[in-house]
Amino acid sequence: PVVSITLDPISGGVLTLNETGLGVTTTITGKVTGEFVEGDLVSMIINGNTYTAAVDAAGNFFNNAILGNDLRDDPDRTVVATFTTTDPNGNTGSATPASLSYLVDTIQPAINPAGGLDITSAPTHGAGPVFYYVAGDIITVTTTFNDTVYTSGTPQIGLLVAGNTRMASYVSGTGTNTLTYQYQLQTGEVGGADITIVANTLTTPFGATIRDNNGNDAILTHPGYTDSITQQYDAVTPTAVLKYDTTGDSIQTGNPMPDLPGDGNTSG
Repeated sequence: PVVSITLDPISGGVLTLNETGLGVTTTITGKVTGEFVEGDLVSMIINGNTYTAAVDAAGNFFNNAILGNDLRDDPDRTVVATFTTTDPNGNTGSATPASLSYLVDTIQPAINPAGGLDITSAPTHGAGPVFYYVAGDIITVTTTFNDTVYTSGTPQIGLLVAGNTRMASYVSGTGTNTLTYQYQLQTGEVGGADITIVANTLTTPFGATIRDNNGNDAILTHPGYTDSITQQYDAVTPTAVLKYDTTGDSIQTGNPMPDLPGDGNTSG
């Protein structure tokens, strides 16, 4: 008998990390043509293990129990299929082995080393030349990856504010390569240094994720970042300081105050 065998491409030739995990299964299909008997078996060698599939009357075959980790761990990432049949007269025929090469995407997205971190907001309070954030202002930062990423939950990234690491929370960007986070400045936070992004503080708390389309988790390590514009802040509410002179009831404050009614003294 004269027979031939072909294998269909697997997932467009690129398997995702999700498709190659331990216990995950993938389907491989193909077709036998020529003289064969329904029920003949195709053998497929993957990572040293043999998988079989029965041929139907039209020559089609499939195996939907191919272990993803065998596909992932196969040294040359190639499926080799063989087929032998025997006709009613006892004659055997073998097809030329078919091979199918594929790729496995296990590359994790990472923050771009150049331009991957940014503080996109700017302080606006003050008379200049230095401007400040005040309590209630929103500080906005971004992380730009080398691949499109998708989020679940609320990833966070750390900002150095008043000597403490404050976490800015994810607000938008899933399905793009740039994620945006925000932090609202709290009353009482003041410092002489700029707000900066703290190195290696990108986190995925409470089950949050940052992944590419193929299920690869993003690499969360990154350098620190200081913006090119001044990121000063002053979220301390000013308070008046009252001073009493030795004559009894004259009042002094940081700012001139009107005379208290009826006491005859002038504030100063």
